[in-house]
Amino acid sequence: MNPAIKKALCRDAADDRAWLGKVQPWLGHDWHFHVRLDCPPDSPECEGQRPRPEGDGCHSEEMDRWSNNIVLEHSMPRAGPKMSNLPAACWEVLNAP
Repeated sequence: MNPAIKKALCRDAADDRAWLGKVQPWLGHDWHFHVRLDCPPDSPECEGQRPRPEGDGCHSEEMDRWSNNIVLEHSMPRAGPKMSNLPAACWEVLNAP
């Protein structure tokens, strides 16, 4: 999600902060976010991802990098992908019962 949103979540989260480590800031994610799932064994096209670092991620090198980036101040939302351009696997998920 947008780094400014992660920063606000870090600021406003209460005592249970473990979930914050799952929220990864990334520029250009003003209108959407990604959900990290495991690859099913029968999906050879699926690419696994490295695990997120331990902790809530609020006081990390990652957040410092985004917080010190002036682009945060001037990030412009942009249109997302067209539904017609989604991969076939996405359509299968969207059309599943």
